[in-house]
Amino acid sequence: LCASLDCPTRAAYTNRILDQLRESMQFTLDEYRRKIENNDSGSTENPTRAIYEKELAELRKQQKRQFELLERGIYTEEIFLERSTEVNERIAAITSELSQLDANKKTENDYAAFCTSLQRCIDVVCDDSVSAKEKNALLKGVIKSITYNRAKSTRGRWEDTPIFLQIFYKI
Repeated sequence: LCASLDCPTRAAYTNRILDQLRESMQFTLDEYRRKIENNDSGSTENPTRAIYEKELAELRKQQKRQFELLERGIYTEEIFLERSTEVNERIAAITSELSQLDANKKTENDYAAFCTSLQRCIDVVCDDSVSAKEKNALLKGVIKSITYNRAKSTRGRWEDTPIFLQIFYKI
């Protein structure tokens, strides 16, 4: 604690923080398990992906029509090359976006592995037989960061005010 009475820093007992951390992780675990049971884990079709696929199909049709227009003599070679280059660039950009969406897609296995790791953290976080180093290693495997906030006391420095934890997971 800070020696200054005007210091905004508010301390909390470790066991209260760990209890709240465990409760928050249990809530998150229950939510992810519910998603897995309902097949709602993100494996459903992404609406953005559907839009990209539709646009890609349109571009491929447009590309096919360009060849037909060249064969009929409506397009000159210069116009054909110019328009073909534009269409090919758009096709490449959309294909790249689709690949990015595929890379970022979470599968049911990803969620199941996350649930297993999170359950292990819940079991270990308040276990005194496990060293702090091991606890930290497990928590760092699942949690990106935690933001701690505690309401300012109105009656003094040792008032039992609520603790707020905001947990950012790595999934």
